[in-house]
Amino acid sequence: MGRSFTHAGVYAGHGELIDATRFGGIQVRQVWTYAQTRSLALRRLPSISDQERLDIVAAARRHVGKSYGLWAAITSKLIPPSLLARRPRSTLYCSTLVAEAVVDGCGLQLDALPMYRPLYPATLSQHGSFDEVELEWRPKV
Repeated sequence: MGRSFTHAGVYAGHGELIDATRFGGIQVRQVWTYAQTRSLALRRLPSISDQERLDIVAAARRHVGKSYGLWAAITSKLIPPSLLARRPRSTLYCSTLVAEAVVDGCGLQLDALPMYRPLYPATLSQHGSFDEVELEWRPKV
């Protein structure tokens, strides 16, 4: 891809993005407003059913209103990836919100392999389970 990604979220359909931000917590917002000042890439799990996609969105929505996991984001940078065993998360930052929604929605554990820990937006952008989806308003890079 050649780009560095710093944020991740779950596209909920109808122009809605569910994401976690430091100052807003986990929220639903319009992707079009978000996209005005940022470069976007859309990645999709190709091997799941439409129902599983809906289940992922529902799982992400269950976290709306929770606070941002700042401590979890900080400690993930301080603890070596080999020591970060997969465990239930009580607080989430953007990419762990995506991971929790995916595991709850379709059972795929995105950080099962140590190479995907810690799970950051850049890690998700290179994750082998996702396909990139062309965005028609942006030319290929």
